[in-house]
Amino acid sequence: MRKLAWPCSLFLLLVLQGCLSVFFNGWLSCDLLLLALYAISVLYGSQAGGYGGLAVGLLQDGLSTGIFGFHLLTRGFLGWLFGKLRGKVFRENYFFHIWLTGLGCLGLRFCYWWVLLVSAGGNWQLLPLYLWSSLGYCLGNMILTVPVFHLCYRLKAWTEEEDAPG
Repeated sequence: MRKLAWPCSLFLLLVLQGCLSVFFNGWLSCDLLLLALYAISVLYGSQAGGYGGLAVGLLQDGLSTGIFGFHLLTRGFLGWLFGKLRGKVFRENYFFHIWLTGLGCLGLRFCYWWVLLVSAGGNWQLLPLYLWSSLGYCLGNMILTVPVFHLCYRLKAWTEEEDAPG
C-alpha cells in the first residue's frame, strides 16, 4: 500500500494545483509538481530526481496545450540537477531550499521565454508582461517551497518506516 503513496500524492498535488488555478487566477501562481520534484530530488538523489522529473514532465506535457516535450526535458533536467545537490543541502536549511527553488523557477521561465519568443515570431513587446508574470510564478513557488518540502519529507519517512510486528 505504501508503494502507491508517491503516485497518489503527486496526483493529489496536480488536482490541488488545478483547483488553485481556478480560485487564484491573478498574478501569483505556483507549480506544486515542480516543488514536489525538488523535494523528491533532494531526498532521494539525482537518479530518482531525473526519473521523477521525466514522469512529472510527461504528465504536465500531456495535460497542457503548449509545446509537447518542454516540460519533459526541463523537469527531467531540473530533477537530475537538484538531485546532484543532495549531499550539499541540509533538510533544516529552509532559506537554501527557497533560494534554490527560486533559481530553478527563473531558469525555467528563461527557457520558456525563448520558446515563446520563437513562437511569437520575435515579438519582443511581450517581454515586460512576461517578466511580471514570471516574478509572480517565482514568488508563488518560493512561498510554497517549505510546506511542500516538509510534506514530502514526512511522506518519505512514512513510506520507509517498517510495518510494526504484530
